[in-house]
Formats: sequence, structure tokens, C-alpha cells
Amino acid sequence: MADWPVWLVWCLAVAGLGLLVAGLGRILAVAVGRPASPRALVSLVLVLENAEDVVEDALRRAVLRYGWWSGATPAYELVVVDVGSTDDTPAIVERFARRHPGFIRLVRVAPGTTTARAVAYAALACRGETMVTLDLASLVGKRRRALRQETGTT
Repeated sequence: MADWPVWLVWCLAVAGLGLLVAGLGRILAVAVGRPASPRALVSLVLVLENAEDVVEDALRRAVLRYGWWSGATPAYELVVVDVGSTDDTPAIVERFARRHPGFIRLVRVAPGTTTARAVAYAALACRGETMVTLDLASLVGKRRRALRQETGTT
């Protein structure tokens, strides 16, 4: 059997040590950083841009479906990422955030930010142990279909 090159053995040893340290770091972060809770918080992420015509209905549905009221332990939080809207979308989201503190939060990012990067910014703002992205169309699907039928667009 041929001898292994010394540099390859050292590279594998350093990589293994790095993985070990990273794994221990994650275990310690979970053990020390997060208190045990009976219910894990789930962060819902909604990325929007110039959606003033449907955002109010979408937020109302999200509050009814996932919202929580004072005195209850929250199961969900809604992080709304606004990608440089030029209409009243941010103002509508802020109004809902004031009505439902602790449930809805607004994160603003620069215009032209890709959806993937907007979700990455949302991940930094999320407090939940699990992050789920929501599709605006799924929250307002029926209303959008009705609007399309009224206006005759597809």
C-alpha cells in the first residue's frame, strides 16, 4: 500500500478538528443560549414589494391564522421584509405591527435586493428556532383570483 502524503494527512486532521470545534460550539450555544420552552417559537417570513393593494388582507389573515394575544405564550412571529417599496406597504405593515406588538416586525432592505438576500436578512431578525417563508399569494389567493376575474386579467 502506498504511503499517504504528509500534507494530505495534516489537511484531513485540521479539517476534522475544525468540524469537532464547530459541533461543540453549536452544542454549547444551544445549551447555554436558549432556555427550554414548552413550545418552540416559529418565525414566519413574508417578503413584500409594492403590495399595498393586498398587504392589509394578507396581514389580517396571518394574524387570524398565526397571531397571538396578550397573556399567551407566542408560537409564531411574523417578520415582514419590505424590499424598497415605493407605495404605502411599509406604513400598512407598521400599523399592523403597532396593533400586534411582538407578533409582527418589519425589516426594510434596499430596493433591488434579491428575494434570497431578503430572506437572509430576515433570518438575522428572526427569534424563532424554526424559520418558514410564506408566499403572499397563499395568504391572499382567493382575493387575488376574485380581483383578476373582476378586471378580466389572467
